[in-house]
This record gives sequence, C-alpha cells and structure tokens, in this order.
Amino acid sequence: MEISAQLQLYPLAEEDYGAVIWQAIDLLHSYEGQGLRVEVGPMSTLIAGDADLVWRAVRELFSFAADGRRIVLVTTMSNVCPKRV
Repeated sequence: MEISAQLQLYPLAEEDYGAVIWQAIDLLHSYEGQGLRVEVGPMSTLIAGDADLVWRAVRELFSFAADGRRIVLVTTMSNVCPKRV
C-alpha cells in the first residue's frame, strides 16, 4: 500500500533549531534511493511511498530528532493524498 505523510518538526529550546530541521530533512532524502518521494516546503515536508518505507522513515526521523532533545513532530498520514508527491 502506498501512503503519504506531512511532517512538521519543532525542536524545542534549541538555539540552532534550523540545523536540526535540515539534518532531519537530509535523513529523509537518504531514503529516496529506496523509493521514498520527498517534497520540502516552507512550513512542512511531504513524503510518500510504500507504507513500510514511510513508517520506517518517520520512526528514524523521530528517533534522530528526539535523541537528547525535546521535540514536537506533527504528522498527518493519508492513504489517498497527495498523489503528486
């Protein structure tokens, strides 16, 4: 099954929060060779692909971002949209 996810990462109390966000985006891009599609926007990132791959990428992103930090990861999952990602 193919699914998509919209992700918004908020590193809390991080002076250089942008670096954490860009490292997380780089982590998602590392999955592109396995078939994950990544679309980075100004306020969120969309990913799409096989359900197992999407869930694996989200889990790894959360584990990376939460390691030694306090974070909020807002995630919207869908099995119908968007089809263009």
